[in-house]
Amino acid sequence: MEQTSLSSSVSTKKSSKKLAIFLILGVVILAGIAGIFYYKYKSNGVYGELAEPPKLFEKGDYKVEDRADGQYIVVDKVGLTAKVPDGWRG
Repeated sequence: MEQTSLSSSVSTKKSSKKLAIFLILGVVILAGIAGIFYYKYKSNGVYGELAEPPKLFEKGDYKVEDRADGQYIVVDKVGLTAKVPDGWRG
């Protein structure tokens, strides 16, 4: 009877070691895959594009018009017309 409990104890230790090894190996593999995806997205500029605001127009693309009811910024390139607030300095 002692031999049976001894062999089951050894068997349990072996299976728990195997389980621990498989868990560690799984975590390492998942971390590697996550690192690859992070590197791909970072090198493609996805994070950099999100950090910079989009440029709809630049300094030469707009003009300031004086009208009867105030000043307006007009950007013909994108079809934008906006009234300049009173006291605004550009």
